[in-house]
Amino acid sequence: MPATFRTGRDLAGLLPTDAGAWTAALFRRWRAADPALTLDAAILRLEEAPTGESLAAFARAKHRTAEGYRRAFAPWYEGAINQSV
Repeated sequence: MPATFRTGRDLAGLLPTDAGAWTAALFRRWRAADPALTLDAAILRLEEAPTGESLAAFARAKHRTAEGYRRAFAPWYEGAINQSV
């Protein structure tokens, strides 16, 4: 029997919009509990980074950039703040 290829999205049953809505809801809940929560802190919390690590250091360890993380998560974070997502 041939192996079938399944994407993580298929396995998780989530569409990108579902993941975005879930992320925005999580950011909204965290911001309600801590209004001072920054985008960088929210990303680090979501990614379960070690406590005290900066986004730049975390991103470098993942062979990414802090700015890339910010671009990816900013729409959901800003939407959570503005309640538009």
